Order: sequence, then C-alpha cells, then structure tokens
Amino acid sequence: MKIIELNLSHISQIVSVEQQSHLTPWSEKTIEGSFGSRSHNFGLFKKAKPLDELVGYCFTDLVAGELSIENICIAKQHQNKGHGGQLLGQVLEQAVVLNADQVFLEVRASNQAAIALYHRYGFVECGRRKQYYSIPDSNLKEDAIMMSLKLG
Repeated sequence: MKIIELNLSHISQIVSVEQQSHLTPWSEKTIEGSFGSRSHNFGLFKKAKPLDELVGYCFTDLVAGELSIENICIAKQHQNKGHGGQLLGQVLEQAVVLNADQVFLEVRASNQAAIALYHRYGFVECGRRKQYYSIPDSNLKEDAIMMSLKLG
C-alpha cells in the first residue's frame, strides 16, 4: 500500500469508489471542485495490474491553521481491514507538516465504526448539527456529529 497526494488524473477512480461506498455520494463536479489551492487530498493505493487500485482517499481543506477533513472514504471491498486508520494516520501526519493546529470533521451519527476510529485517534465531539444529513429513499434526516483534534 502507498499513500500519495491526489490530482485531477485520479478523478475517475475517485468517482467510482465514491459511488460504491457512500450513502449519499459526491458528484463528479463536487469532487473536481475539491482540488484547489487550500486542498490537500490523499489516496491510498494498492499495487494491481495494470494500474494501481485506489483503496481509499481523504479530501482536506486547510485554512488559517485549521485542517478540515471534508471527505474520507474506503472502497466497500476494502473496509474493515485497517485501511481507514492507515489513511487517517497519514493525513494527521501531513496536518502537522502543514502546520495545522487543529483538525475538524463531521460524521453521520449512525456511522459508529467511523466515530470509534476517530475517537481512537484522539478526536472529541465538539458539536452537533441537527437533521443535517439526508437519508436516501426517505423523508428522514440524521444528525452530524462534529469532531475536533488539537495537534501539538
């Protein structure tokens, strides 16, 4: 496995993983728009022939010493194998290199596996957005848990 900084040449792989793995996936246009001057996006790749296979990715945005994790995703067939922790650990190391003081993210209240992972890395709940996420094929919504991690 290797982790590299993503670029626009990875869009088709990202879109494929996004569509398979997220309850409410980002559009290709949203993904493309997430490559800007403040963006630091990382991909976890597995050697596969003829191309390396994208196992997961993390999109971040750095503003005034605060790194926001905008989207982190592991392909469905690679989940529950420790890859999320591997990717998150690398992103947190990069946050230090980028001189970030704090890292923020939000997660669906129902995503207990992700919440447990974030707690293992030291994140704490710092707020809640009521009725933030839509639940597909229903009129229901669920809360977003906001989490933060102080660095250094």
